Amino acid sequence: MPLVIEQTGNSATVKIWAHRLNRGNARLFLRQMRPILSRYTHIMVDINRVIDIDPYGVSSLLTCRHRAEKQDRELTLRQGYDKGDHLFAELFQRAQVFLDTGKSMYI
Repeated sequence: MPLVIEQTGNSATVKIWAHRLNRGNARLFLRQMRPILSRYTHIMVDINRVIDIDPYGVSSLLTCRHRAEKQDRELTLRQGYDKGDHLFAELFQRAQVFLDTGKSMYI
């Protein structure tokens, strides 16, 4: 999965340069994010180009957030020019919908 990383000191913006974050590429995304999460203290994930996120994509973003928090890092989502951390709240709501339908989100 193509990621574009823009770094400034201990901060990085990771742009997902793909239209989909789904079952087909969620594991690859998690593998690519692992070194980024351990290197930078603040990571902004730009999902502006992503137009299709399935339960696996949602799970991968939530997993990244969880891993960052365990390492005392901060991970936020951005769509467009908005700081957009409210997008995580939206993802959590989507995750609840997926869990209610009985579909597994975990990778």
